[in-house]
Amino acid sequence: MKLGIVYTGGTIGCFYRPLRPMTSEEFAALFDQHAMPIIAAKYPQLRMQHIPFGSALDSTNIQPMDWCKIVETILSAYMTCDCFLVLHGTDTMAYTASALSFLFTGVDTNGHRDCIINKPIIVTGSQLPLFDGENPKAGAQIRFNSDAFQNICGAVTCAHYGIPKVCLFFNNKLFLGTRAQKTSSNQFDAFSSPNYPPLAQVGIEATLNHGSVKLHFPSKEKLLTNPLARERLQAQLDYISSLGNEKIRVSTFEAYPANSKHLAGQLRNILHLDNPEKQLHGLILEAYGAGNFPSGNPAEPTKGEVYQVLAEATAKGVIIVNNTRCLSGIVDSSAYEAGSWMASVRAVSAYDLTPVALYTKLLFMLSLAHRYNWSGDTIRTLLAGNYAGEMLDVHCLDTFGQRELWPGESITSLDGTARLTNDWYRGPILRLRQNGNWSEPVWSAMDSSRDVGLTCILRMQSDGNLVFRNHTLECLWESGTAKDAREEPYSRLELTGLTHPEGASLQIYNYVSHVVTKRLFPVEDDTGTGAKRVSRD
Repeated sequence: MKLGIVYTGGTIGCFYRPLRPMTSEEFAALFDQHAMPIIAAKYPQLRMQHIPFGSALDSTNIQPMDWCKIVETILSAYMTCDCFLVLHGTDTMAYTASALSFLFTGVDTNGHRDCIINKPIIVTGSQLPLFDGENPKAGAQIRFNSDAFQNICGAVTCAHYGIPKVCLFFNNKLFLGTRAQKTSSNQFDAFSSPNYPPLAQVGIEATLNHGSVKLHFPSKEKLLTNPLARERLQAQLDYISSLGNEKIRVSTFEAYPANSKHLAGQLRNILHLDNPEKQLHGLILEAYGAGNFPSGNPAEPTKGEVYQVLAEATAKGVIIVNNTRCLSGIVDSSAYEAGSWMASVRAVSAYDLTPVALYTKLLFMLSLAHRYNWSGDTIRTLLAGNYAGEMLDVHCLDTFGQRELWPGESITSLDGTARLTNDWYRGPILRLRQNGNWSEPVWSAMDSSRDVGLTCILRMQSDGNLVFRNHTLECLWESGTAKDAREEPYSRLELTGLTHPEGASLQIYNYVSHVVTKRLFPVEDDTGTGAKRVSRD
């Protein structure tokens, strides 16, 4: 196995007094002399190669174009290395791991993935430098009590698992790149993944968490080892790079107890609604709790100063995403009256995205929107898609992501006005939220008079068929949309809400052929479901 090492700077490569990053050449020389022999003793079949990156970066000052440069560096050696180790400063390490996850995902004009990473890329760094000394040219040694070498060794160990994703390794834990964030400034246990378990842990023994590693197997044409896939990704990267650091403008605004006129004034200053040359393209709201944000008028939110600024921003094309200030949990602004008004200003829910992943994802999607001329509605829809494991599949079941609804689980439309639930006793039922209340089921897979029993699973199968099975795997209901496997039947069950331009709907969509293969609601035919109930008689 061949490991490509990309040294970008950061504390891990700092030296001198006061500390500053070594050059790439200085770091490579010391690494080969002191660290490589120890790693080679453990993994004698491992070969290591330093991939030139250029000037070392201070991660505090990293900008989006630096992420593009890291991707370019890895792509230059993608076919000569089996895995990659990116050494990085800790201040923005989570941002880089998340950004790389998206930048290594090719997306076509319809918003579907057409390039998929198939080699491990692990980002790591340290709280203390790897080497100790006053001058790297005058001699050095591995620093006593530094976490740097342990993080490198752990990352190398995890690279042998071959997980084809961008990950972040720190303090014995391997995190999915889009799920990590820095939570301590002075502890070795500096990173965590509040809404998703680690993929692996390295102690006396290395342990892979199989339940957290969700692998997908797309066609070979989409893998980055395919020259055409790399060409598509390179073209996408070239376009994003051409936008520079200033073309796409995204900012955040945090809720805090204050006079509503003051909040509205602060928002207007950030948004620059009166200056098209400076106006934001995307705004991330950091709300309280489950997504509650002060409108400025609790009794009549539409008359509130904050509401009116956000409504104006949406009308002028700003994409608003509602996130939470809480470290963990899921955003559901419809849960409380104080947040339910967010749907009327077209704010997209961040669900369980970390603030880091949300920021990098919004930048990525807005860059692609610039390339493909996507409408605001298209951007909002695609923001709710799971591209790199960054979030729950909240409004769909996908053969390329979350496939199943277990009893009691549900998916919800982006605007919070439609919910498909796998009811414990009634099976899949669809309800709409009108005037603040949930309706009786407007669609169900099973006859309402029939008790389906416990532990029945609704599953979007890899053949494109949506199936409802009981605990013995007996099929109780199916959509009848199975396709020949040779046709790449990558499909998903999509749920849209009442504010969608075409209204509430529940449909199965094939995102290879870009066609709706079955519309379940509103109904297509005389059966009431457009699908097939399977009799147990």
